Amino acid sequence: MKNKPALLKGYNTLFDALPAPAMLIDAGGMVLDINPKFIQVFGGTKEVLIGKNFLEYVTLNAAEDSTYKKSFKIEALQNIATSFETKLSNAAGEDVWVVASFNFFTQDKNTYCIAVFHDFTKQKLAEDNVKASEARYRNIIENASELIQMTDASGKIIFTNKIWKEKLGYTDAEISDLLIFDITRADEKANLLEMLKQVRRGSTVRNFATVLVTKNGTEVFLEGSVNPRIENGKRVGVRSIYRDVTDKTKAEELYTKLVNNSPVGIYIVQDGIFHFVNPQFQSITGYTEEELLGLSPLSLVHPDDRAKVRDNAVQMVKGNKPRQMEFRIITKDGKEKWAIENILSIVHDGKKASLGNFLDITERVKMETALRKALAVSEASMAEVSALLEASQTVLTQPQFKDAAGAIFGIFKRLTGAAGGYVALAMEKENRYQLVYLDSAGLECHLDTGVPMLIRGLSAESYKKGVSLYNNDFSHSEWVSFLPERHFHIENIMFTPLL
Repeated sequence: MKNKPALLKGYNTLFDALPAPAMLIDAGGMVLDINPKFIQVFGGTKEVLIGKNFLEYVTLNAAEDSTYKKSFKIEALQNIATSFETKLSNAAGEDVWVVASFNFFTQDKNTYCIAVFHDFTKQKLAEDNVKASEARYRNIIENASELIQMTDASGKIIFTNKIWKEKLGYTDAEISDLLIFDITRADEKANLLEMLKQVRRGSTVRNFATVLVTKNGTEVFLEGSVNPRIENGKRVGVRSIYRDVTDKTKAEELYTKLVNNSPVGIYIVQDGIFHFVNPQFQSITGYTEEELLGLSPLSLVHPDDRAKVRDNAVQMVKGNKPRQMEFRIITKDGKEKWAIENILSIVHDGKKASLGNFLDITERVKMETALRKALAVSEASMAEVSALLEASQTVLTQPQFKDAAGAIFGIFKRLTGAAGGYVALAMEKENRYQLVYLDSAGLECHLDTGVPMLIRGLSAESYKKGVSLYNNDFSHSEWVSFLPERHFHIENIMFTPLL
């Protein structure tokens, strides 16, 4: 304390009583005195600390010229600042952040300084943590995969992250002149305005979809959340975080076009009712979309086909391979149509569902039915022609009429599928016929085949008209009364005259 000035009366008492660490420094930077609070905060003793240059304890911040560290002059401090932030090293070698305040005075033509140090290490560390957190936050925002933008209350874009600029193609300079309305597709602006009204009232809007136009004119489809920007308790703008759903949206648009213009009826069934039907399905069934949604698919199926349709659906749900099947439906106007259907198990809105492909094959079935009938007629005609040729050959090869009659009967029995029958010659004058050949189909016959029988009943009608006549409910017809007694039961009968 050799160079310590003789201070005014009571000054030492005030210096020692300061609540903050303090030093008394001379013009050369020599520490002349320290107060008790300095020792309490930084450690050490007066004997160790006094007499050293204060620069051994003080690190000027980077804003000051390094020359002050080498040659300290009290006058120079007045040109630096009366206070600044710096670090002091304590006795343990740890840094303590302080605000150093320098108070100058002159005594006996010498300049002295009382330096007071206010410890703000905790605040400094907290500030550094905030800055580091902000840096990390900014880094996350800048490198996020989502498009992030902020606008002020007027809609002026004040921030966009890296991916936003890459997707939209605008530079920072160009963005500074943009309003969000400038880059929103025209037909989306009304939707944007409605959303902004909600956000300005303090609401967060989730799953908001919009379309922005890039610098080169292409469209970017976005979906995400929008919430208010709040500063000092006031709403000052809007923050938007979007996902780029352009590829997804275009794929959905293409899918929608394909489904809505498909010549095949397409539907989705979930929980036993229709959840989606395309226009073609509506056209096939005759019902509108509103009428079909919520309706059970089985209600459209023909009652006789419901069991097999239900079974097919059960097999599909159990995990068996999807099966193609044909069945009939009843349209809204009561018409019967044929359809062919494929069903697959899918997940729709997070739940199991069935996807059906449904094709109207009514015309095809009609054509197939007509073709089968035509084919049957053709085959029957060919069989008849073949039978006639065979019968003609029999007539030529069999000299005895009885033998020829039996052979001819066998040919036509095979052609018609008859169980039995007979061939008889008509005796017109007596209105009787004489039996020539009898095939009783293995049944017991009690008739005297040698006695001519009357031409009557259905046989008489056939003979008179010269055409074949038949009855497939003969036992209940009017003609059954003409049968002789003890004749065996006949259900189906046909008479054909040979003229």
